[in-house]
Formats: sequence, structure tokens, C-alpha cells
Amino acid sequence: MKNAKIICHICWGNWGGTPAYMPDQTAQAGEIFDLTQRKGPTPGDSTFVIPTAYQAKMDVLNLETGGRRRDLSGLGTVLAQHPLPKHLQFWAGVIDVKSTITETAEEVADRIRQILQYVPADQLGLTTDCGLILLQRYIAIDKLHALAAGTQIVRSELARTPVTA
Repeated sequence: MKNAKIICHICWGNWGGTPAYMPDQTAQAGEIFDLTQRKGPTPGDSTFVIPTAYQAKMDVLNLETGGRRRDLSGLGTVLAQHPLPKHLQFWAGVIDVKSTITETAEEVADRIRQILQYVPADQLGLTTDCGLILLQRYIAIDKLHALAAGTQIVRSELARTPVTA
């Protein structure tokens, strides 16, 4: 078990579109609290997740970024304030499993390029937002092909880019 990794997946909702729940100060312990009912400004989800996750004993933080979280500016702000520790891998979900529309390889590559603005390439892993079980098999296969092709585009770009220190 010395090569086992502890992976924490952060999920932002399910296939049916249920949003994440984040109570405000009016919520009672254990209450299911709809994010749309929150009073006052709603901070970005990553604002709380990222710094708190760093306190946990884990090897990989797996965060959905492919679906509803396409605007990564909030994530970038949090990662600028709380840089990814060197011991931690960041796996980014770059495939939207809540959509039956298959991403193109270039769309996937664009998502990867955005994440690379905030996460070093040697700490970045790529995956789907969540599992593909609710998609028809041919859609899931096409999405995995897009993930592989988009990854290859960015790998080729990185191989051509000179490393500066």
C-alpha cells in the first residue's frame, strides 16, 4: 500500500443539475440549504474548498472544472492567494459529464490551457468532472477520445515551449 494515493473529489452537483449547497449564517446544523436561497453575496465555491482542502491529509485534490465551472477566474484568484502545495497533485475535470454534447479536442485543450495558468504542469492531472455512468456508451467513448486528443494537443505545445527559470 505504499504507492496508494488518497484522492479527494469535489463534486459541484449531479446529473439533474442540483447545485452545490453552501449555507449562510441562517442555516441550522444538518439543514439542506439551497445555494439560491443564500442571503447576501455568494462567494466562489473554490474560495472555501481550496484552502480547507490543503489542511486534509491527501495526495490529490480532484476538482470539477469542465461543466458549469468554465469561468476559472475565481479558481485562479484562490490559487494565487493559496498556491498549490508541492506535495499535492491537482486533477482537473475538463469533460462535462452533465452534457450529452461531446467537447472537441480544441475545447478540451483550451480548458487545460486555462488551468495551466494556475497549476504547474507537473502537478496537473486531467479527468472527467465525474463518472460517465449516466451517459450512453458511445457519448462516453467520444468524450474520452476528446479528453485524450485535447491533452495531446497541450502536451505537444508544452514540449515545444522552452523552459525558463
